Amino acid sequence: IGLGMTSKAIGRAAETTQSCVARLLQPNLCIVGGMDGVQCLHSAEVFDAASSSWQPLPALAERRWGAAAAMFGTGVLITGGHNGIRNLKSAEFFDADLSTWTPLPSMLESRGGAAAAALSRSTVVVCGGFDGTQRLNTVEQLHASRTGWEPLPPMNECRQNSAAAVVGG
Repeated sequence: IGLGMTSKAIGRAAETTQSCVARLLQPNLCIVGGMDGVQCLHSAEVFDAASSSWQPLPALAERRWGAAAAMFGTGVLITGGHNGIRNLKSAEFFDADLSTWTPLPSMLESRGGAAAAALSRSTVVVCGGFDGTQRLNTVEQLHASRTGWEPLPPMNECRQNSAAAVVGG
C-alpha cells in the first residue's frame, strides 16, 4: 500500500455490499448499510481481527447506502445516505460498549454521498453530498456536548462521493 504498510484479504462479509461504510471499532472493523444490488441494507456486521471472522451487529433503524460514518465517542456515527426512496438527514450512533444503535438529532440537510470525519472523539464534521436535487458545498458538525448539528462555513466547491480525513494534530 505504501508507507511501509501491507494489505491482507480478511474474508468475505456475510452480505455483499456496494457503497458501504466501514470504520474501525478498535481493534475491529464495522461495516454498515450499503446496497446488495437489489435493495438498500440496514444490516451491520463487525470483523473481529482476533478471530478473523465476521459477526452480525444489531440492524440500523433505517436502510441506507451512500451514508457517511466516523468514529464518535465509544462507537460509530452514521449519517445520511439514501434509503431507496429519498436522501436522509437522520443520524444513528452505534455504542460499541452496549452493542446498540441510538437515534441522534437529524442533520440540518439531507445528504447522500457525503464525507465525514471525526475532529475529536466528541466532534464529527459532515461535508457535501447530494440532497436529492443538488450537490452540496455545505458543512455541519455534531459535538457530543451540544443538542444538535451546527453549520460550518461552506466548502469552495460542491462535492458528492468525496472523502474526508483529519490531517495534523
